[in-house]
Amino acid sequence: MSQKEKMHACELYLPGDAEIMAEQTLCLDKLYDFNATRPTESEKREALLREMFAEIGEGCYIEPPLHSNWGGRHCHFGKNVYANFNLTLVDDTHIYVGDGTMFAPNVVLATAGHPVLPVLREKGFQYNAPVHIGKNCWLGAGVLVLPGVTIGDGTVIGAGSVVTKDIPAGVVAVGNPCRVIREIGEKDREFYFKNRKIDYAAPDIAAAMPRLCDLHTHSAFSDGSFTPTELVAEAKRRGLCAVALTDHNTPSGLPEFCAAAEKAGITAVPGIEFSTDYGKTELHIVGLFIKPEHYEAARTLALRMREYKAKCHAMLTERLCAAGYEVDYEEIRAQTPRGNVNRVNFAKALMEKGYVSSINEAFESLLSKNGGFYEEPPHLPVFEVLDFLREIGAVSVLAHPFLSFKSEEDLRAFLPEAKVHGLCAMETVYSKYTEEQAEKARDIAHEFGLLQSGGSDFHGAGKPEIALGKGMGNLAVPMELFEALQKEAK
Repeated sequence: MSQKEKMHACELYLPGDAEIMAEQTLCLDKLYDFNATRPTESEKREALLREMFAEIGEGCYIEPPLHSNWGGRHCHFGKNVYANFNLTLVDDTHIYVGDGTMFAPNVVLATAGHPVLPVLREKGFQYNAPVHIGKNCWLGAGVLVLPGVTIGDGTVIGAGSVVTKDIPAGVVAVGNPCRVIREIGEKDREFYFKNRKIDYAAPDIAAAMPRLCDLHTHSAFSDGSFTPTELVAEAKRRGLCAVALTDHNTPSGLPEFCAAAEKAGITAVPGIEFSTDYGKTELHIVGLFIKPEHYEAARTLALRMREYKAKCHAMLTERLCAAGYEVDYEEIRAQTPRGNVNRVNFAKALMEKGYVSSINEAFESLLSKNGGFYEEPPHLPVFEVLDFLREIGAVSVLAHPFLSFKSEEDLRAFLPEAKVHGLCAMETVYSKYTEEQAEKARDIAHEFGLLQSGGSDFHGAGKPEIALGKGMGNLAVPMELFEALQKEAK
């Protein structure tokens, strides 16, 4: 292995090698030219950067003086990267910087190091390890990033930090050595500096924000904790352009929801989520863009499901009481907003009486489908629901298919017949999808000619880990999905 090959293999090598020195000197000549440019010579600077860097995207700006061991020869910058003066790139091997990342003055990205053993240093040995900086990061003034470090997308590194190890995405980190102090979250969506609030209504702020929506949510009319009005207010606070209310098997919250959305100036998507059966598989079908004149028809269809459910709840109460778990169904109904009882309401009652320590424990034990107490009610036939939604001009969406089907083969077997009955779309963006599942969902939707939909499945206090519009932190449903679905509504 030559000295030059060792440079990029994290091997000890001699940087004074003649071949290396000759190439490096030519790179530094171009760096000299870049730093000698005038502020008015922006086009010349851009041309030089394209020559100097291994890769550099459109819209990048680097303020001279730039310091670099190899003049950017081993640097790979994405689009719209900004660097203030005195950016130092110890680029003896590769440095990767994602789109939109910003560097304050005097930041150092170092790939090179020297062995601790004195005799090797005396001979001039060096090693290099690549540095990776994600997209849309912000590194404060005087930050030093050491060899081999990776910083995840969206992360902020506080001024003066020395980054000695990998830092994950979406966090604020600071210190020497640099440590994560918190995730980027609710406070950052409200305040941009100390107690200064972000004004999302300001035209320039509104124009800068991504246009996002959430097409799968629940209110207190089913098993959510927010009223429809509170749901709209939360959507407005989070800067969503559109939000759908898709309560389980009921359209009862839609009039309040639509009125609140009109008042708040946010686009409302009236919907419902039907629980259906496909053989022995339970599938959830979301209906979107339901017109007010069809609310009653949807309520009538869903009433069959609610009647099945009421019978199963009465049986559940009887079985629990017989086993010594004293629960009162009428008391649960009285304490449930609008009398719409779900398993979560039984879980709360069991927790309040001390039989379980949490709602999750109740679902995993006494209320599990294999626990001997709870019997799943029969659901509406899936193709009957799809036919109904097509008849009323609504847009039908297969919700979270990878949570419902045991295998991809089962999903593929279902879709052809579902399309015959009017299935329009499937959820390709969902809070609990992995990146691999989301990609697979997009591929399958494209293969079967289905539109894409997405949503958080927000419930409020019942699922506190899921935020409206954000899911578990990485959800983003673009308005383009909403707009394509809206065109399908009759």
